[in-house]
Amino acid sequence: MTLAFDFFEFMTWNWLQWVFFIILIVAFFILTIGSFDLKKNDFKSTKLLFFAGYLLLFWSVIEEFIPTVSGVSPTDLERLLGFLYSLFLMSGIIYTTLHIILGIGLIKFGSKNRDPGGIVILLGGILYLVAWTINPIIVILQKYGGWYDPTLLSSITGILNILAWILYITSIIAAGVILIYSFLTKRVLFIIFGVLFFIAYLMDLLSFLGVI
Repeated sequence: MTLAFDFFEFMTWNWLQWVFFIILIVAFFILTIGSFDLKKNDFKSTKLLFFAGYLLLFWSVIEEFIPTVSGVSPTDLERLLGFLYSLFLMSGIIYTTLHIILGIGLIKFGSKNRDPGGIVILLGGILYLVAWTINPIIVILQKYGGWYDPTLLSSITGILNILAWILYITSIIAAGVILIYSFLTKRVLFIIFGVLFFIAYLMDLLSFLGVI
């Protein structure tokens, strides 16, 4: 009757997981400094992009040092603590919230910069926000099923698969739209961000499909 914590899970990653992690980290770093570059070139409303990029960069690194938790015949209190811990700290609500902030930042950025192509990044932000609004639904169902009702997961497999498909497809389209806009800015740093961001989500989609 206890909770078991597993530290440094990233030490067991394969090379593909490391490549994905590095690409995403570099993308968030480039977004952070690229926001300054956009601001210097008279692009408006870049503060939220900088804020989102910085927090995602910081949390993506810190999160890997947060131990995962599992329950071995847990008590009711331990089950509750394990559920809340995994929900908020293990790629859960905090990570999702930061991506939602990025989506809002992209929408605000697009609404303030209509020339050239502001409507493009506005669309990308809306799609990104939709994708990451779906994510917490999947996370909550999975965490609840894992800690409280394992039979729930098997009974709603079809629903989870549909939500996952919507999430991955919407995410890759959003990343593609952001990539297109990055070239319209003609700013090197934002183009690099767009390319890396699209590659990361393409890898994520291919992994979901079992291709890689």
